[in-house]
Amino acid sequence: MRIKTIKLVSDQQGLDCLEKEWDVLLNLSRNRSVFLTWEWVRTWWEVFKEGKELFIIVFRDENETLCGMAPFYRMEKLRRPFRVRELRFLGFGEEVKPDYLGVISAPEMEKEVTAALCGYLQEVSSEWDTLYLTDIPEELPYLEEIARFYKEKRYLIHQKPSADCTYIPLDISYDRFIGTLGKNLQYNIGRRTKTLFKNFKTEFFLWEDPFTVREGIEHLGFLHRRRWVAKESNHSFSSDRYLVFHQQIAERFLRKGWLRLYGLKVDGAIVALLYCYRYLGKIYYYQSGFDPDWYKYSVGLVLRASALRHAIEEGASEFDFLRGDHGYKQEWSQKTRTTRALYLAKPALSSRLDFAVQVGLPLIKSRLRKAWTRVAL
Repeated sequence: MRIKTIKLVSDQQGLDCLEKEWDVLLNLSRNRSVFLTWEWVRTWWEVFKEGKELFIIVFRDENETLCGMAPFYRMEKLRRPFRVRELRFLGFGEEVKPDYLGVISAPEMEKEVTAALCGYLQEVSSEWDTLYLTDIPEELPYLEEIARFYKEKRYLIHQKPSADCTYIPLDISYDRFIGTLGKNLQYNIGRRTKTLFKNFKTEFFLWEDPFTVREGIEHLGFLHRRRWVAKESNHSFSSDRYLVFHQQIAERFLRKGWLRLYGLKVDGAIVALLYCYRYLGKIYYYQSGFDPDWYKYSVGLVLRASALRHAIEEGASEFDFLRGDHGYKQEWSQKTRTTRALYLAKPALSSRLDFAVQVGLPLIKSRLRKAWTRVAL
């Protein structure tokens, strides 16, 4: 099989026409992430497209069958006195930072699609200045192949880890899984669950009503803000667009059977919500919200345990906590996946300036912090 045609899709109509083929190709790929689905990227584009242009590179074989895609968009950044045009993965950016992104192709076509992508990007190099590819699973070959190609072209290149994602394989019963946890966590799950269900009218539920799911996401945002404002910390759901995006995603995913909005009611009031997706057997834990008034009862812990029980009982193969260096995740599992990012810039003054700001300054600040820490000690 060989690539015959390469086409740039740069309008919304072209994106919409790819819907059916998109999911067929994604199901064949090794990186079958919910964040690469047409539904995710289409919704993101609806909400966050202002100031951006679609830049989806499509590869077809001799039979005109879709065999690869690089789902990018182009945006401009102001680096006075220059404007820098950057390519990024569609579905990533603004307040939204999903995991497991990448070029989409069938496994047997990965190398050919990557080589064709590099060649095409070089062919249209006048259309972009920098390329920022983030959150790609490290076992996929794209980053090394692209970095090798552009190193020969004397581009500025920087690779770094994006995130460590904690996950739990769900190939055992719930009771056996609980038995694998630390003694303190086992004890707390049992004690907190028993206390809640004994002393209050407590109900675990799954939000499945399509007519009220927007309200469910709005309440998730309310609980999330309350929790983090109480901790005087930064939080998600700080913008209207972020809320609208997730309300639309929840509606679309519910229709597809992919939404898992787990909830806990105590005396008729919703005190905790876990916002998750189920895609091809995996549960992705995206966001949560807990009522701080119920903190001493560990409603978040009880809901996580209940959600894991539900995931196991419905036959899910994995529960993925996704990115985020939160200590509680390591209590549930020591298994992690690493994603990586690649930033490259053309050998031009404007791109070099952007490289200095994006890569050089953070490295300098990091070294200064480490030096200051050593002096302080």
